Amino acid sequence: MKKEKENKNMTKKTEVMSKKYSFSIGDVLLSSPTVLAPMEAVNSEAFLKTCAFFGCGLVTTQAIEDVEDNFYNLKVLRDIPSPVAFQIMTNKPDVALALAKQVAPFVDVIDFNFGCPLKKVLGEKKGGYLLQFPHLIRKIVEPVVRAVDIPVTLKIRLGFDEKRETFLEIGKLAEEIGVSAITLHARYVKDLYMGKARWEKFKKLKNAIGIPVIANGDIFKPGQVKMLLDQGFCDAVMLGRSAKNDPRIFSHVRDVLQDIPRTESKEFSLRELFSTFYDFYMLQEKKSLHQLQDHASWFLSGSSSAKRLRSELRSLKSFDEVKEFFETKVSEK
Repeated sequence: MKKEKENKNMTKKTEVMSKKYSFSIGDVLLSSPTVLAPMEAVNSEAFLKTCAFFGCGLVTTQAIEDVEDNFYNLKVLRDIPSPVAFQIMTNKPDVALALAKQVAPFVDVIDFNFGCPLKKVLGEKKGGYLLQFPHLIRKIVEPVVRAVDIPVTLKIRLGFDEKRETFLEIGKLAEEIGVSAITLHARYVKDLYMGKARWEKFKKLKNAIGIPVIANGDIFKPGQVKMLLDQGFCDAVMLGRSAKNDPRIFSHVRDVLQDIPRTESKEFSLRELFSTFYDFYMLQEKKSLHQLQDHASWFLSGSSSAKRLRSELRSLKSFDEVKEFFETKVSEK
């Protein structure tokens, strides 16, 4: 298997940024210190390909909870040009191990979700619920670290709430058991997505452990990415909502980190963004008009005519109509 993994990794992007922003997870070298957040009902295979196309350093699947629930085509994931992280969310060590073994030959990183704040997930004692019990996180993750030959990472929050803040303890535990990097969403589980992310916690975690820290939460602009990296808050950033609405942000981040003026950078129009996604989407085995409309609607977020365009978009009855709509009705960058 080791030789097979090495050959696969040779097909991934090798063009990397300057040494200042060079970033690796274990032996997986990223072309940019940017990671796509795992987003349910967003991170389709086509969306992962689109983010890779625009320069995302590491794309991540949405959280998968069991072998039987894994709807991704693993051969498609293997062929995405940027490294791919497969995210697992479970409270059962045997499920985690079985799923990790199934996907490891096809992806570059195994990631664990211990931060999801959704009520349904907490009720099942998964995701952010487990931040209250670091010893259970160890039981789930450590066997996987030992069993697979690719890096394993964690995605966590600060803790369940302010009285149960466990991110430092879990960060140290992760380093101890051989986890290669940790992503911190700088909110508590009880915060959901409300309030301001506590960016100062990124630096606190980075100063406490020796493995890379990936920052997540309220990062919407390339300038914010540069500031967080330059001032030592983190080693890389994870982008979620900003990437869902406009995957071109990964290209913009690369330009800012390389000091390329906007006048000299390659600009992609909104039409070109959708066309890129559409071409990938039509190659996807499992697709629906509703899902295509969702992505198209998100891409319109920055348009001054978004409300009107979205209303018309939802009335369309076919894939071809959606494509024609973007080609003829959408003109803004």
